[in-house]
Amino acid sequence: FGVLKRRFHVMRTAPEYSMKIQARIPAALAAIHNFIHIHDPQDQIFNIAQELERIHMDNEPAANPPSYFSTHISTQEKKRAEEKHDQIAQACWDQYQQYLAENPD
Repeated sequence: FGVLKRRFHVMRTAPEYSMKIQARIPAALAAIHNFIHIHDPQDQIFNIAQELERIHMDNEPAANPPSYFSTHISTQEKKRAEEKHDQIAQACWDQYQQYLAENPD
């Protein structure tokens, strides 16, 4: 859940959805996270999660976080993330439009 909370802000707050929808959110976000990890193995959030697990297993003090927790994000990395975001958003929209075309009310 920690990885999902870092990646998807909807996991940090109480969503205003029905309980039926809320029950589906973690599984849906886990599926999206796994999709990203499969198609972008250099994904930083997954790497951070692995490092945190290693730290926990080694009982290293949390007072010395890895250097990639820095708040500085390079322009190149920001552009890469924005492009990936746009690609994913477009693929989701295209799939949704296809679903609507195939499933008229």
